[in-house]
Amino acid sequence: MAFCTECGSKLPEDAVFCPNCGSSIKTAPASAVKAPEEFSTATIGGQSPVAADDLPMNETVLDPTPLQSSDVYAQPVSAPVPTAPSGLYPPPDQNTYSVPQQTPYVPYQGSYMPPQAGPNSGPSAYGYPPYPSSPAYPAAPKNSGGKVAAIVISSVVVLLVLAAILIFKPFGGSSRYVGYWETVLVDVGDGVMSQDYYGTSVVGALSIQINSDNSAYLASVTDSDVIEGTWEKTDDGFTIITADDSYYFEYDDKQLLFNQDDVIFYFDKIKGHDINNPTVAHGSLTDGTTTLPGSSVAGSGTVGNGSFSIAVIGAEDFIDVDGDPAIRIYYDFTNNYTDYFSLSAWDVLSYYATQDGSYLTETYSSDQSTASNASYRIRPGITMQCCSEFKYSPGGGSVDFSVYGYNDGESGGTVSASYIPGSLPGAPAPYVLVPVTDPQWTLNIPSEGNLDSFYVAVLDAELIDDYNGDSAIRVYYSFTNNGNYSTSLGSELSIITYQDGVSLDYTYAPEDSETDSNYYIDVAPGGTITVSCIFVLRNEASPVEAEVEAYTDYAAVGQTYNIAN
Repeated sequence: MAFCTECGSKLPEDAVFCPNCGSSIKTAPASAVKAPEEFSTATIGGQSPVAADDLPMNETVLDPTPLQSSDVYAQPVSAPVPTAPSGLYPPPDQNTYSVPQQTPYVPYQGSYMPPQAGPNSGPSAYGYPPYPSSPAYPAAPKNSGGKVAAIVISSVVVLLVLAAILIFKPFGGSSRYVGYWETVLVDVGDGVMSQDYYGTSVVGALSIQINSDNSAYLASVTDSDVIEGTWEKTDDGFTIITADDSYYFEYDDKQLLFNQDDVIFYFDKIKGHDINNPTVAHGSLTDGTTTLPGSSVAGSGTVGNGSFSIAVIGAEDFIDVDGDPAIRIYYDFTNNYTDYFSLSAWDVLSYYATQDGSYLTETYSSDQSTASNASYRIRPGITMQCCSEFKYSPGGGSVDFSVYGYNDGESGGTVSASYIPGSLPGAPAPYVLVPVTDPQWTLNIPSEGNLDSFYVAVLDAELIDDYNGDSAIRVYYSFTNNGNYSTSLGSELSIITYQDGVSLDYTYAPEDSETDSNYYIDVAPGGTITVSCIFVLRNEASPVEAEVEAYTDYAAVGQTYNIAN
Protein backbone atom coordinates (compact mmCIF):
# COMPACT_ATOMS: atom_id res chain seq x y z
CA MET A 1 0.00 0.00 0.00
CA ALA A 2 1.41 3.44 -0.98
CA PHE A 3 1.08 6.60 1.09
CA CYS A 4 1.26 10.24 0.09
CA THR A 5 4.57 11.70 1.28
CA GLU A 6 2.89 15.08 1.86
CA CYS A 7 -0.33 14.29 3.70
CA GLY A 8 0.06 10.56 4.50
CA SER A 9 -3.16 9.49 2.77
CA LYS A 10 -3.46 6.01 1.26
CA LEU A 11 -2.91 6.00 -2.50
CA PRO A 12 -4.09 3.71 -5.28
CA GLU A 13 -1.37 1.44 -6.59
CA ASP A 14 -1.14 3.31 -9.93
CA ALA A 15 -1.68 6.87 -8.57
CA VAL A 16 0.51 9.65 -10.07
CA PHE A 17 -0.94 12.34 -7.78
CA CYS A 18 -2.65 12.35 -4.41
CA PRO A 19 -6.46 12.59 -4.70
CA ASN A 20 -6.55 14.24 -1.23
CA CYS A 21 -3.96 17.00 -1.47
CA GLY A 22 -3.06 16.94 -5.18
CA SER A 23 0.66 16.41 -4.57
CA SER A 24 2.67 14.69 -7.26
CA ILE A 25 3.59 11.11 -6.39
CA LYS A 26 7.15 10.01 -6.74
CA THR A 27 7.64 6.30 -6.95
CA ALA A 28 9.54 4.85 -4.01
CA PRO A 29 10.21 1.33 -2.86
CA ALA A 30 7.51 0.09 -0.53
CA SER A 31 10.14 -0.82 2.05
CA ALA A 32 11.23 2.80 2.25
CA VAL A 33 7.88 3.93 3.72
CA LYS A 34 7.06 2.81 7.25
CA ALA A 35 3.60 2.30 8.58
CA PRO A 36 2.72 4.37 11.67
CA GLU A 37 3.16 1.48 14.05
CA GLU A 38 6.72 0.95 12.85
CA PHE A 39 8.04 4.33 14.12
CA SER A 40 10.19 4.07 17.21
CA THR A 41 9.14 5.89 20.34
CA ALA A 42 12.83 6.64 20.99
CA THR A 43 12.76 9.53 18.51
CA ILE A 44 10.65 12.69 18.30
CA GLY A 45 10.35 14.24 14.89
CA GLY A 46 13.52 12.49 13.86
CA GLN A 47 15.46 13.66 16.99
CA SER A 48 16.31 12.03 20.26
CA PRO A 49 14.41 13.16 23.38
CA VAL A 50 15.95 16.29 24.88
CA ALA A 51 17.30 16.04 28.41
CA ALA A 52 16.64 18.85 30.90
CA ASP A 53 20.32 19.76 31.09
CA ASP A 54 20.41 20.42 27.32
CA LEU A 55 17.64 23.05 27.36
CA PRO A 56 18.49 26.77 27.52
CA MET A 57 17.73 28.56 30.81
CA ASN A 58 15.10 31.27 30.91
CA GLU A 59 17.22 34.38 31.55
CA THR A 60 14.26 36.63 32.48
CA VAL A 61 13.67 36.50 36.24
CA LEU A 62 10.10 37.51 36.94
CA ASP A 63 10.38 37.91 40.71
CA PRO A 64 12.91 40.45 42.02
CA THR A 65 13.60 38.13 44.96
CA PRO A 66 16.78 36.05 44.30
CA LEU A 67 15.76 32.52 43.32
CA GLN A 68 17.12 29.29 44.65
CA SER A 69 18.39 26.72 42.16
CA SER A 70 15.24 24.67 42.69
CA ASP A 71 13.09 27.64 41.65
CA VAL A 72 14.59 27.98 38.18
CA TYR A 73 13.32 25.80 35.39
CA ALA A 74 14.41 25.24 31.82
CA GLN A 75 12.35 26.11 28.76
CA PRO A 76 12.80 25.12 25.11
CA VAL A 77 13.98 27.82 22.75
CA SER A 78 10.59 27.99 21.05
CA ALA A 79 8.73 28.72 24.29
CA PRO A 80 7.82 32.42 24.66
CA VAL A 81 9.66 34.22 27.46
CA PRO A 82 7.08 35.84 29.75
CA THR A 83 7.68 39.40 30.99
CA ALA A 84 6.75 40.96 34.33
CA PRO A 85 4.07 43.64 34.05
CA SER A 86 4.38 46.38 36.65
CA GLY A 87 2.57 45.56 39.86
CA LEU A 88 1.75 41.96 38.85
CA TYR A 89 4.19 40.18 41.09
CA PRO A 90 4.70 40.26 44.88
CA PRO A 91 7.05 42.85 46.41
CA PRO A 92 10.69 41.86 47.09
CA ASP A 93 9.98 40.73 50.65
CA GLN A 94 7.82 37.83 49.44
CA ASN A 95 9.43 34.54 48.45
CA THR A 96 6.73 33.02 46.24
CA TYR A 97 5.43 33.92 42.84
CA SER A 98 3.38 32.41 40.05
CA VAL A 99 3.88 32.56 36.31
CA PRO A 100 0.59 33.05 34.44
CA GLN A 101 -0.23 30.21 32.03
CA GLN A 102 3.18 28.61 32.42
CA THR A 103 3.89 25.04 33.56
CA PRO A 104 7.34 24.04 34.88
CA TYR A 105 9.39 21.67 32.74
CA VAL A 106 9.24 18.03 33.83
CA PRO A 107 12.48 16.14 33.08
CA TYR A 108 12.22 13.26 30.64
CA GLN A 109 11.67 10.00 32.51
CA GLY A 110 11.45 7.42 29.75
CA SER A 111 10.20 6.95 26.22
CA TYR A 112 6.99 8.70 25.29
CA MET A 113 5.10 9.85 22.25
CA PRO A 114 4.40 13.57 21.80
CA PRO A 115 0.78 14.70 21.97
CA GLN A 116 -1.06 14.84 18.69
CA ALA A 117 -1.38 18.24 17.08
CA GLY A 118 -4.88 19.33 16.29
CA PRO A 119 -7.01 22.40 15.80
CA ASN A 120 -7.52 22.86 19.58
CA SER A 121 -4.10 21.78 20.71
CA GLY A 122 -2.18 24.10 23.02
CA PRO A 123 0.83 23.71 25.29
CA SER A 124 1.39 20.12 26.28
CA ALA A 125 1.38 18.76 29.79
CA TYR A 126 5.14 19.28 29.75
CA GLY A 127 4.99 22.97 29.07
CA TYR A 128 6.01 22.64 25.41
CA PRO A 129 4.19 24.05 22.39
CA PRO A 130 2.58 21.46 20.08
CA TYR A 131 5.05 19.37 18.10
CA PRO A 132 4.97 19.73 14.30
CA SER A 133 3.27 16.96 12.29
CA SER A 134 5.33 14.00 11.18
CA PRO A 135 4.50 11.08 8.87
CA ALA A 136 3.37 9.22 11.99
CA TYR A 137 0.78 11.93 12.69
CA PRO A 138 -0.76 13.04 9.36
CA ALA A 139 -1.52 16.71 8.92
CA ALA A 140 -5.05 17.88 8.36
CA PRO A 141 -6.11 17.83 4.70
CA LYS A 142 -5.31 21.02 2.82
CA ASN A 143 -8.29 23.14 1.94
CA SER A 144 -7.61 26.31 -0.03
CA GLY A 145 -11.07 27.68 0.66
CA GLY A 146 -10.66 27.30 4.41
CA LYS A 147 -7.24 28.94 4.22
CA VAL A 148 -8.62 31.96 2.40
CA ALA A 149 -11.44 32.25 4.92
CA ALA A 150 -8.95 32.07 7.78
CA ILE A 151 -6.89 34.84 6.19
CA VAL A 152 -9.96 37.01 5.76
CA ILE A 153 -11.08 36.44 9.36
CA SER A 154 -7.56 37.16 10.66
CA SER A 155 -7.41 40.39 8.68
CA VAL A 156 -10.76 41.50 10.09
CA VAL A 157 -9.57 40.73 13.63
CA VAL A 158 -6.35 42.72 13.08
CA LEU A 159 -8.32 45.69 11.73
CA LEU A 160 -10.67 45.58 14.71
CA VAL A 161 -7.73 45.46 17.14
CA LEU A 162 -6.05 48.40 15.39
CA ALA A 163 -9.29 50.33 15.48
CA ALA A 164 -9.68 49.63 19.19
CA ILE A 165 -6.14 50.83 19.82
CA LEU A 166 -6.63 54.01 17.83
CA ILE A 167 -10.01 54.77 19.36
CA PHE A 168 -9.72 53.64 22.95
CA LYS A 169 -6.04 53.91 23.88
CA PRO A 170 -5.74 57.71 23.66
CA PHE A 171 -9.04 58.11 25.47
CA GLY A 172 -8.14 55.58 28.16
CA GLY A 173 -4.63 57.01 28.60
CA SER A 174 -5.95 60.53 29.02
CA SER A 175 -9.10 59.77 30.96
CA ARG A 176 -7.07 58.47 33.90
CA TYR A 177 -5.86 62.04 34.43
CA VAL A 178 -9.32 63.59 34.43
CA GLY A 179 -10.49 64.40 37.94
CA TYR A 180 -9.45 66.19 41.12
CA TRP A 181 -5.99 65.63 42.67
CA GLU A 182 -4.45 66.70 46.00
CA THR A 183 -0.97 66.45 47.51
CA VAL A 184 -0.54 63.60 49.99
CA LEU A 185 3.24 63.16 50.35
CA VAL A 186 6.50 64.98 49.72
CA ASP A 187 10.12 63.97 49.17
CA VAL A 188 12.37 66.90 50.10
CA GLY A 189 15.32 65.35 48.26
CA ASP A 190 16.51 62.62 50.61
CA GLY A 191 14.41 59.86 49.06
CA VAL A 192 12.15 59.62 52.11
CA MET A 193 8.47 60.38 51.55
CA SER A 194 6.73 62.26 54.33
CA GLN A 195 3.50 64.15 54.97
CA ASP A 196 5.53 66.98 56.47
CA TYR A 197 7.29 69.71 54.48
CA TYR A 198 9.57 71.68 56.83
CA GLY A 199 7.02 71.89 59.60
CA THR A 200 3.82 72.00 57.55
CA SER A 201 1.70 69.07 56.44
CA VAL A 202 1.38 68.72 52.65
CA VAL A 203 -1.94 66.87 52.86
CA GLY A 204 -4.28 68.94 50.68
CA ALA A 205 -1.76 71.78 50.42
CA LEU A 206 -1.80 71.80 46.60
CA SER A 207 -4.67 70.75 44.36
CA ILE A 208 -5.34 70.50 40.62
CA GLN A 209 -8.43 69.87 38.54
CA ILE A 210 -8.09 68.13 35.16
CA ASN A 211 -11.15 68.24 32.91
CA SER A 212 -11.95 66.29 29.76
CA ASP A 213 -12.30 69.51 27.72
CA ASN A 214 -8.54 70.16 28.30
CA SER A 215 -9.17 72.87 30.87
CA ALA A 216 -7.15 72.72 34.11
CA TYR A 217 -7.14 74.56 37.42
CA LEU A 218 -4.52 74.88 40.18
CA ALA A 219 -4.94 76.03 43.79
CA SER A 220 -2.94 76.29 47.01
CA VAL A 221 -3.69 76.78 50.69
CA THR A 222 -1.31 79.75 50.64
CA ASP A 223 -3.42 81.61 48.07
CA SER A 224 -7.17 82.03 47.91
CA ASP A 225 -7.13 82.45 44.09
CA VAL A 226 -7.59 79.51 41.71
CA ILE A 227 -5.29 79.60 38.65
CA GLU A 228 -6.84 78.64 35.30
CA GLY A 229 -5.01 76.94 32.43
CA THR A 230 -5.05 74.10 29.91
CA TRP A 231 -3.38 70.72 29.90
CA GLU A 232 -1.61 68.66 27.25
CA LYS A 233 -0.76 64.97 27.41
CA THR A 234 2.92 63.94 27.34
CA ASP A 235 4.61 60.55 27.00
CA ASP A 236 4.42 59.83 30.74
CA GLY A 237 2.00 62.40 32.11
CA PHE A 238 0.81 65.87 31.18
CA THR A 239 1.73 69.54 31.33
CA ILE A 240 -0.51 72.30 32.68
CA ILE A 241 -0.04 75.60 30.87
CA THR A 242 -1.15 78.86 32.50
CA ALA A 243 -0.77 82.49 31.47
CA ASP A 244 2.44 82.80 33.48
CA ASP A 245 4.02 79.37 33.64
CA SER A 246 3.80 75.68 32.81
CA TYR A 247 3.86 72.72 35.20
CA TYR A 248 4.88 69.17 34.27
CA PHE A 249 3.27 66.22 36.06
CA GLU A 250 4.44 62.62 35.76
CA TYR A 251 1.96 59.77 36.14
CA ASP A 252 3.29 56.75 38.02
CA ASP A 253 1.36 53.95 39.74
CA LYS A 254 -1.91 55.93 39.97
CA GLN A 255 -0.15 58.97 41.42
CA LEU A 256 0.95 62.29 39.96
CA LEU A 257 4.49 63.48 40.69
CA PHE A 258 5.44 67.14 40.54
CA ASN A 259 9.16 68.01 40.84
CA GLN A 260 10.00 71.51 41.99
CA ASP A 261 13.71 72.19 42.64
CA ASP A 262 14.32 68.51 43.52
CA VAL A 263 11.39 68.52 45.94
CA ILE A 264 8.85 65.97 44.71
CA PHE A 265 5.17 66.33 45.59
CA TYR A 266 2.90 63.30 45.26
CA PHE A 267 -0.77 63.73 44.31
CA ASP A 268 -3.63 61.26 44.75
CA LYS A 269 -6.95 61.45 42.93
CA ILE A 270 -9.59 62.39 45.50
CA LYS A 271 -13.15 61.26 44.87
CA GLY A 272 -16.05 63.36 46.06
CA HIS A 273 -14.10 66.62 45.86
CA ASP A 274 -13.28 69.18 43.20
CA ILE A 275 -11.36 72.42 42.93
CA ASN A 276 -14.33 74.30 44.36
CA ASN A 277 -14.78 71.78 47.18
CA PRO A 278 -11.23 70.93 48.32
CA THR A 279 -10.27 68.98 51.40
CA VAL A 280 -8.46 72.06 52.73
CA ALA A 281 -9.73 75.55 51.89
CA HIS A 282 -7.66 77.66 49.51
CA GLY A 283 -5.81 80.40 51.35
CA SER A 284 -6.28 78.72 54.73
CA LEU A 285 -2.73 79.63 55.75
CA THR A 286 -3.00 83.32 54.89
CA ASP A 287 -4.74 84.43 58.09
CA GLY A 288 -2.10 83.07 60.49
CA THR A 289 -4.63 81.05 62.46
CA THR A 290 -5.23 77.90 60.40
CA THR A 291 -2.87 75.00 59.83
CA LEU A 292 -3.07 72.00 57.58
CA PRO A 293 -4.38 68.61 58.74
CA GLY A 294 -1.76 66.65 60.63
CA SER A 295 0.21 69.65 61.90
CA SER A 296 0.14 71.08 65.40
CA VAL A 297 -2.30 73.76 66.50
CA ALA A 298 -1.06 77.04 65.09
CA GLY A 299 1.38 78.76 67.41
CA SER A 300 1.59 76.16 70.18
CA GLY A 301 2.33 72.51 70.85
CA THR A 302 5.12 70.12 71.77
CA VAL A 303 8.27 69.19 69.85
CA GLY A 304 11.03 66.66 70.40
CA ASN A 305 8.47 63.91 71.00
CA GLY A 306 6.99 65.87 73.90
CA SER A 307 10.28 66.90 75.50
CA PHE A 308 9.66 70.62 74.96
CA SER A 309 6.65 72.91 74.71
CA ILE A 310 6.54 75.85 72.31
CA ALA A 311 4.11 78.77 72.17
CA VAL A 312 4.61 81.34 69.39
CA ILE A 313 3.30 84.51 70.97
CA GLY A 314 4.06 87.55 68.80
CA ALA A 315 5.98 89.28 66.02
CA GLU A 316 7.23 92.79 65.29
CA ASP A 317 9.19 94.79 62.72
CA PHE A 318 12.66 96.14 63.44
CA ILE A 319 15.79 97.31 61.61
CA ASP A 320 18.65 94.86 61.91
CA VAL A 321 22.34 95.56 62.45
CA ASP A 322 22.81 95.99 58.67
CA GLY A 323 20.05 98.59 58.45
CA ASP A 324 17.71 96.14 56.66
CA PRO A 325 14.04 95.52 57.50
CA ALA A 326 13.61 92.46 59.69
CA ILE A 327 10.99 90.57 61.64
CA ARG A 328 11.34 89.37 65.23
CA ILE A 329 9.18 86.36 66.16
CA TYR A 330 8.66 85.61 69.87
CA TYR A 331 8.04 82.21 71.42
CA ASP A 332 8.00 80.66 74.89
CA PHE A 333 10.22 77.62 75.40
CA THR A 334 9.43 75.17 78.23
CA ASN A 335 11.76 72.35 79.24
CA ASN A 336 9.68 69.21 79.89
CA TYR A 337 12.64 66.98 80.72
CA THR A 338 12.44 65.18 84.05
CA ASP A 339 16.20 65.05 84.67
CA TYR A 340 17.92 67.59 86.88
CA PHE A 341 20.08 68.55 83.91
CA SER A 342 19.26 71.76 82.11
CA LEU A 343 18.95 72.59 78.42
CA SER A 344 18.77 75.74 76.31
CA ALA A 345 16.56 76.44 73.31
CA TRP A 346 19.69 76.71 71.18
CA ASP A 347 20.78 73.26 72.38
CA VAL A 348 17.63 71.41 71.38
CA LEU A 349 15.58 73.41 68.84
CA SER A 350 15.74 74.00 65.10
CA TYR A 351 13.67 76.67 63.38
CA TYR A 352 13.28 78.53 60.09
CA ALA A 353 11.06 81.07 58.40
CA THR A 354 9.90 81.37 54.79
CA GLN A 355 8.29 84.12 52.73
CA ASP A 356 7.00 83.82 49.17
CA GLY A 357 8.54 80.36 48.86
CA SER A 358 12.05 81.39 49.98
CA TYR A 359 13.89 80.79 53.24
CA LEU A 360 14.63 83.93 55.19
CA THR A 361 18.12 84.81 56.38
CA GLU A 362 18.59 84.91 60.12
CA THR A 363 19.87 88.23 61.47
CA TYR A 364 20.16 90.14 64.74
CA SER A 365 19.65 93.58 66.19
CA SER A 366 22.00 96.03 67.81
CA ASP A 367 19.60 96.72 70.67
CA GLN A 368 18.78 94.40 73.55
CA SER A 369 16.14 91.76 72.83
CA THR A 370 15.06 88.42 74.18
CA ALA A 371 16.88 86.63 71.34
CA SER A 372 19.78 85.97 73.69
CA ASN A 373 17.43 84.15 76.06
CA ALA A 374 17.62 81.11 73.76
CA SER A 375 21.17 80.53 75.01
CA TYR A 376 20.17 80.24 78.68
CA ARG A 377 20.05 76.78 80.22
CA ILE A 378 16.77 76.16 82.03
CA ARG A 379 15.70 73.52 84.51
CA PRO A 380 12.89 71.00 83.92
CA GLY A 381 9.51 72.70 84.25
CA ILE A 382 10.92 76.19 83.66
CA THR A 383 9.77 78.47 80.80
CA MET A 384 11.92 81.10 79.07
CA GLN A 385 10.74 83.69 76.54
CA CYS A 386 12.89 83.60 73.38
CA CYS A 387 12.79 85.08 69.90
CA SER A 388 14.22 84.54 66.42
CA GLU A 389 15.07 87.35 64.00
CA PHE A 390 15.05 87.27 60.17
CA LYS A 391 15.54 89.68 57.29
CA TYR A 392 12.27 89.95 55.34
CA SER A 393 10.22 91.97 52.87
CA PRO A 394 7.61 94.20 54.57
CA GLY A 395 5.64 94.26 51.30
CA GLY A 396 5.83 90.53 50.64
CA GLY A 397 3.57 87.61 51.45
CA SER A 398 3.01 85.89 54.77
CA VAL A 399 5.98 84.89 56.91
CA ASP A 400 5.69 81.24 57.95
CA PHE A 401 7.69 80.32 61.06
CA SER A 402 8.28 76.73 62.23
CA VAL A 403 10.04 75.18 65.24
CA TYR A 404 10.92 71.52 65.86
CA GLY A 405 13.27 69.41 67.98
CA TYR A 406 16.85 69.24 66.74
CA ASN A 407 17.45 65.57 67.55
CA ASP A 408 14.02 64.19 66.64
CA GLY A 409 13.44 66.29 63.54
CA GLU A 410 10.07 67.40 62.24
CA SER A 411 8.62 63.93 62.73
CA GLY A 412 8.92 64.50 66.50
CA GLY A 413 6.47 67.40 66.35
CA THR A 414 6.42 70.84 64.77
CA VAL A 415 4.90 74.11 65.88
CA SER A 416 4.12 76.63 63.13
CA ALA A 417 2.65 80.10 62.87
CA SER A 418 2.16 82.61 60.05
CA TYR A 419 2.23 86.41 60.17
CA ILE A 420 1.07 88.90 57.54
CA PRO A 421 3.40 91.89 56.98
CA GLY A 422 1.63 95.09 57.88
CA SER A 423 -0.58 93.25 60.38
CA LEU A 424 1.98 92.02 62.88
CA PRO A 425 0.62 91.68 66.43
CA GLY A 426 3.72 93.24 68.00
CA ALA A 427 5.94 92.12 70.87
CA PRO A 428 4.40 90.35 73.85
CA ALA A 429 4.81 91.62 77.38
CA PRO A 430 8.26 90.81 78.78
CA TYR A 431 8.30 87.44 80.43
CA VAL A 432 8.84 87.62 84.18
CA LEU A 433 10.55 84.62 85.74
CA VAL A 434 8.73 83.10 88.65
CA PRO A 435 11.00 83.20 91.74
CA VAL A 436 12.17 79.81 92.93
CA THR A 437 12.71 80.31 96.66
CA ASP A 438 13.50 76.67 97.53
CA PRO A 439 15.30 75.05 94.58
CA GLN A 440 15.81 71.31 94.90
CA TRP A 441 17.80 70.41 91.79
CA THR A 442 21.34 70.84 93.17
CA LEU A 443 20.40 69.40 96.57
CA ASN A 444 20.11 66.00 94.85
CA ILE A 445 23.78 65.86 93.80
CA PRO A 446 27.04 65.75 95.87
CA SER A 447 29.20 68.79 96.39
CA GLU A 448 32.32 67.00 95.14
CA GLY A 449 33.31 63.90 93.18
CA ASN A 450 34.89 62.43 90.05
CA LEU A 451 33.89 63.96 86.71
CA ASP A 452 35.51 62.17 83.79
CA SER A 453 39.26 62.03 84.69
CA PHE A 454 39.09 64.86 87.20
CA TYR A 455 38.13 65.40 90.83
CA VAL A 456 36.12 68.56 91.50
CA ALA A 457 34.72 70.14 94.66
CA VAL A 458 32.37 73.14 94.71
CA LEU A 459 33.55 75.28 97.63
CA ASP A 460 32.44 78.59 99.13
CA ALA A 461 30.99 81.67 97.40
CA GLU A 462 30.95 85.43 98.01
CA LEU A 463 28.85 88.38 96.83
CA ILE A 464 30.67 91.15 94.95
CA ASP A 465 29.97 93.96 92.46
CA ASP A 466 31.13 93.28 88.90
CA TYR A 467 32.92 95.74 86.61
CA ASN A 468 29.54 97.33 85.70
CA GLY A 469 28.61 97.79 89.35
CA ASP A 470 25.95 95.04 89.15
CA SER A 471 25.46 92.50 91.95
CA ALA A 472 27.38 89.29 91.28
CA ILE A 473 28.51 86.09 92.96
CA ARG A 474 31.99 84.59 92.92
CA VAL A 475 32.04 80.78 93.32
CA TYR A 476 35.22 78.84 94.28
CA TYR A 477 36.16 75.37 93.01
CA SER A 478 38.92 72.84 93.70
CA PHE A 479 40.18 71.08 90.54
CA THR A 480 42.41 67.97 90.61
CA ASN A 481 43.77 66.63 87.33
CA ASN A 482 43.72 62.81 87.42
CA GLY A 483 44.30 62.54 83.68
CA ASN A 484 47.50 61.87 81.74
CA TYR A 485 48.00 65.33 80.20
CA SER A 486 48.06 68.92 81.43
CA THR A 487 44.75 70.78 81.19
CA SER A 488 42.50 73.35 82.91
CA LEU A 489 39.11 73.30 84.57
CA GLY A 490 37.64 75.62 81.92
CA SER A 491 38.81 73.34 79.08
CA GLU A 492 37.46 70.08 80.47
CA LEU A 493 34.20 70.68 82.34
CA SER A 494 31.03 72.77 82.16
CA ILE A 495 30.65 75.36 84.95
CA ILE A 496 27.06 76.63 85.29
CA THR A 497 25.26 78.67 87.95
CA TYR A 498 21.46 79.03 88.18
CA GLN A 499 18.96 81.38 89.76
CA ASP A 500 15.19 80.79 89.55
CA GLY A 501 15.92 77.74 87.42
CA VAL A 502 17.70 79.70 84.67
CA SER A 503 21.44 79.92 84.10
CA LEU A 504 23.33 83.14 84.90
CA ASP A 505 25.70 85.09 82.65
CA TYR A 506 29.43 85.16 83.28
CA THR A 507 30.83 88.52 84.33
CA TYR A 508 34.10 90.02 85.58
CA ALA A 509 35.31 91.74 88.72
CA PRO A 510 36.86 95.22 88.52
CA GLU A 511 40.16 93.49 89.18
CA ASP A 512 40.85 89.80 88.54
CA SER A 513 41.97 87.72 91.49
CA GLU A 514 44.50 84.89 91.24
CA THR A 515 41.73 82.30 91.45
CA ASP A 516 39.81 84.03 88.63
CA SER A 517 42.88 83.75 86.41
CA ASN A 518 43.26 80.06 87.30
CA TYR A 519 40.12 79.21 85.29
CA TYR A 520 42.24 78.57 82.17
CA ILE A 521 45.54 77.72 83.88
CA ASP A 522 46.76 74.23 82.93
CA VAL A 523 47.38 71.78 85.75
CA ALA A 524 49.85 68.92 85.36
CA PRO A 525 48.60 65.36 85.93
CA GLY A 526 48.18 64.79 89.68
CA GLY A 527 48.10 68.52 90.46
CA THR A 528 45.35 70.48 92.27
CA ILE A 529 44.37 74.12 91.85
CA THR A 530 41.73 76.49 93.28
CA VAL A 531 39.62 78.27 90.67
CA SER A 532 36.86 80.90 90.83
CA CYS A 533 34.22 82.19 88.40
CA ILE A 534 31.92 85.25 88.66
CA PHE A 535 28.23 85.38 87.62
CA VAL A 536 25.90 88.39 87.46
CA LEU A 537 22.75 87.98 89.61
CA ARG A 538 19.18 88.52 88.40
CA ASN A 539 18.03 89.46 91.88
CA GLU A 540 19.39 89.45 95.41
CA ALA A 541 16.70 87.23 96.92
CA SER A 542 16.49 83.88 95.13
CA PRO A 543 19.01 81.17 96.10
CA VAL A 544 21.87 80.44 93.70
CA GLU A 545 22.84 76.92 92.57
CA ALA A 546 26.40 76.36 91.38
CA GLU A 547 27.22 73.18 89.45
CA VAL A 548 30.05 71.57 87.49
CA GLU A 549 29.00 69.03 84.84
CA ALA A 550 30.98 66.41 82.95
CA TYR A 551 30.95 66.51 79.15
CA THR A 552 31.19 62.77 78.51
CA ASP A 553 28.81 61.31 81.11
CA TYR A 554 25.75 62.32 83.12
CA ALA A 555 27.49 63.40 86.29
CA ALA A 556 27.65 66.69 88.20
CA VAL A 557 28.63 68.18 91.55
CA GLY A 558 27.26 71.37 93.14
CA GLN A 559 26.30 73.62 96.02
CA THR A 560 23.29 75.82 96.83
CA TYR A 561 23.83 79.30 98.33
CA ASN A 562 21.21 81.33 100.15
CA ILE A 563 22.18 84.92 99.28
CA ALA A 564 19.21 86.67 100.96
CA ASN A 565 20.71 86.50 104.46
